[in-house]
Amino acid sequence: MDARYEALTFKMANSRKYTPDWVVFDGGRPVSCHECKGSYKLHSHGRAQLAFAQCKVEFPGLEWIWHEATE
Repeated sequence: MDARYEALTFKMANSRKYTPDWVVFDGGRPVSCHECKGSYKLHSHGRAQLAFAQCKVEFPGLEWIWHEATE
């Protein structure tokens, strides 16, 4: 397995784009996408949640994992 930072950008049906923080590849094929957020919520946090949820629906062949610090 191979994890790469911001390795893929997904274009959604609403013409928006989303780039997850980390993409894990297995044999050159993407298998999971990870979004990592700190405990401090920036203005982009909500927008990232929406894009993440939309990609999860539009690209069901991948595992989508949201990581958020609690402290």
